[in-house]
Amino acid sequence: MAVYGGDEVNAIVLDMGTYSTRVGYAGEDMPKVNMPATYGSVLDQDSGNFKHYVGDEGVNVYRPKMRLSNPMREGMIYEWNAVEDVLDYAFNDRLRCDTADHPILFTEPPWNNKHNREKLAQILFEKYNVPATFVVNNAVCASFAAGKGTALVIDVGQDISSVTPVVDGYALTKSIQRQPIGMSLLTNTAYMTLTTPTPERPDAIELHSHQLIASKKPMGYNAKPVYTLRQDRLANADQSWRNQMARRVVEDWLEVCGGVLETTFTPEEADKKGTKFYEFPTGYQAIFKGSERLQPAEIFFNTSALNRIRAYGPPPIAENYPSQGRMIPLQEAVPLQHLVAHALEVQDIDVRSSLMQNMVLTGGGSLLPGFQERLLFELQNLTRNKNYKFHIPTTKHERRFGPWIGGSILGSLGTFHQLWVSREEWRNSALISWLRDVNEGGWGICCRVCNVML
Repeated sequence: MAVYGGDEVNAIVLDMGTYSTRVGYAGEDMPKVNMPATYGSVLDQDSGNFKHYVGDEGVNVYRPKMRLSNPMREGMIYEWNAVEDVLDYAFNDRLRCDTADHPILFTEPPWNNKHNREKLAQILFEKYNVPATFVVNNAVCASFAAGKGTALVIDVGQDISSVTPVVDGYALTKSIQRQPIGMSLLTNTAYMTLTTPTPERPDAIELHSHQLIASKKPMGYNAKPVYTLRQDRLANADQSWRNQMARRVVEDWLEVCGGVLETTFTPEEADKKGTKFYEFPTGYQAIFKGSERLQPAEIFFNTSALNRIRAYGPPPIAENYPSQGRMIPLQEAVPLQHLVAHALEVQDIDVRSSLMQNMVLTGGGSLLPGFQERLLFELQNLTRNKNYKFHIPTTKHERRFGPWIGGSILGSLGTFHQLWVSREEWRNSALISWLRDVNEGGWGICCRVCNVML
């Protein structure tokens, strides 16, 4: 049995999500690579093949006829050729490392299936010649990053929101609650808010990328923008790229102006939170009231807000690679506090109190100002219980990169080095049951290959 340990081992941690891919070295505080999960493809007229572009400089730069796609759904891979291009870029162009010298720890969502798990391990061993690998549940990693062995992990991601109980290092997969309410749907809702005329703004806001703007004139507040589009780019820009760039504008607006009202939403209370200024790429300048800024995020907590946007859900996962467990359909989706409460209700009374006292928020949606306070407010009102306690991270990066940070800590532990599964062990088909059953555990997995417990 190969044991990987000592100072010479510098493991790579790979955390692939629907919005971004994070890659870096175990033991570090932040991933060295944080790049979009989407990729661009352009048809080569000479060869008839598609050339893929990945990374920020690949997908966020205008290229004629470039179509953008996402190989991920619900944090799961379904387009493998594109994922290999993403990994090539991360390992070769960004980390500039020889993967044959580094074991790789990769995270997976609790609902990942056996096909995806084995396929990724096969690629890492056979294409990248990694000496060893290991897979860890990303909810367990987020709990580990917060320094907790038992926690209720609430992940507000790009496609979905999920609630995963983690007890003594094991993810209780049969108790996971998840539904397709995430940042993608929030962006859709904010897009509708910005493009719907109001008494203050009789005309819909035009959401063009700065890469399509040839020139613009400085204008006053709420004045109709005067700008010129680059017609050559407009004619040759694929609609998928234009849509994605418009979403980037909306995402930036959400980052600057968005947030969550800490108590039950009313326009009067929201307006007390003040106004915020934002200038769009077209030169249009607007000041947004609290009721406009905070209304989109109500889809996470308000049933009436959910009812208005049910027709705009994210696309379903590819049917060829179904996920484990049931996803609550959008038409049956409930506010997040109900999802959390139900996840707690189905737990044994012995662990319920520990989970309530150790709640961990992670994912991009949890970064919205006021999100944690509102969720706590709604939970206390719903259950008439004041005994909820959230882990409070020292920086926002702990929430954004929680699963990666947990994997970084785990991969750097001396005792963990006994659990790496080597290439030689992978080739022995009788010794890969760890991949099939890893979803039932966390960092406390008893690895059948090594027969040791971390």
